[in-house]
Amino acid sequence: MAPRRRPLAACQLLALGALACAGCFLPPGDTFFANRSPRALDSSPPTPVFIPSTSQLCSPLEFSVSAADPDLEDLLRYRFFADDELVAEGVVFNPEQRATRAVRPSWTVVPAKKGSPFAAEGTHVLELLLADADIVGRVPVPRDRLLDGGLIPAGSDLLRWLVDVRSPPPAGCP
Repeated sequence: MAPRRRPLAACQLLALGALACAGCFLPPGDTFFANRSPRALDSSPPTPVFIPSTSQLCSPLEFSVSAADPDLEDLLRYRFFADDELVAEGVVFNPEQRATRAVRPSWTVVPAKKGSPFAAEGTHVLELLLADADIVGRVPVPRDRLLDGGLIPAGSDLLRWLVDVRSPPPAGCP
């Protein structure tokens, strides 16, 4: 009598079923490769920023945020723009592998200092562009190409402060 091959067929069916179920654990389409955007959190100082007196125009004023990105391996790049002019840029690394980065993107200015974008009386806009990719001008560059030729878009966040300078700038700061 010939030996039966049913156990082998059962093992093959079990293996095929396991492979079919494995597809259930991976997200459909390209979402597995999706990039999650960084966020600018806990801004300091709160907006709007009022500079009502000459003494405050001569003091350093620091603008900063906490930067967070759920994609721990991403380098975060930032640019500060004051009245649409680039005033500072940098990179935030993540050696601690934490979603909220240890280093805060920041920019410090003495409003009355010669060349400061806040030296003139009036309302000014300071913007922080935070991205997880290179920034060209004011535009984050797409990160990577997919096998089908598509692009993984860069994630970004934009934060604005309104800075209201109420006093004319002094002739010189002490």
